[in-house]
Amino acid sequence: MQTTREVITSPPAVSEGDAQRAATAYVTVQLDPAFTVVNGTRYFHKRLGREVWQFIIRCEQAPLDALYIDAQTGEVIPLLEDQMRMIRERALMATAKGQGTLPVDTHGYVLAEYARRKTNGYLSREVSVFCGATDGVLIPLARPIWQFAIRFGLPRLGELGILGTIDVDARSGEVLPLTQPQIKRMRARADAIVEFQAQTAAA
Repeated sequence: MQTTREVITSPPAVSEGDAQRAATAYVTVQLDPAFTVVNGTRYFHKRLGREVWQFIIRCEQAPLDALYIDAQTGEVIPLLEDQMRMIRERALMATAKGQGTLPVDTHGYVLAEYARRKTNGYLSREVSVFCGATDGVLIPLARPIWQFAIRFGLPRLGELGILGTIDVDARSGEVLPLTQPQIKRMRARADAIVEFQAQTAAA
C-alpha cells in the first residue's frame, strides 16, 4: 500500500535528465564521486509535501538510499548529516561483505550501521519484532561497545517508548545478549504500553 507517494502524469517542470544531473553533482560533492544515481521516478511525495524526482544512490556493489529533487525547481532536497553517514557506512558494509571482512572504521571499531543491524536481528528474534535499535553511542571502555536504545512501536501507532538499552561488542560486532530477566521486564513494559494505549483509545 502506498502511503507516501502519488504518481504524477502531467508533464514535469524539470526533466528527468536535468534532475539526474543535479542529483549526480550533489552526490559527487557531498558523498563520493564513485557513487551513481539511477532509476528516476517522479511522484508527489506526501511526507515532503511536494512533487519530486526520486533517484537511488548506488555504490558499485549495492543500492544505498534515495535522493529527492524538487520537480518544480530542480533543487536537491539535502540529506541530513546522519543520512550521509549512514550511506557511507552502507557502502563500506557492501564492500566488506564482498571481501568477507568486518566493516570497521579507522580505529578498528565496527560501523554503527552494522552494529545496529545486528542488534535489530537479535531483538526481532529474542524480544519482539516491534523493537528496534536506535541512537547508537560508542563507549570506548576496556572492552569497547556500541550502546543502543531499544525503541518499541506498532505499525498503526508509531513509536511508543524506550524499553531499555543493549550493547554490541565494537571490535567483533557481536551483540551482548540480554538476560532473561531483562527480556521479561521489557516484554512486560511493552504489554503495559499497549494496554494503556488501548484504554486511552477506548476512553
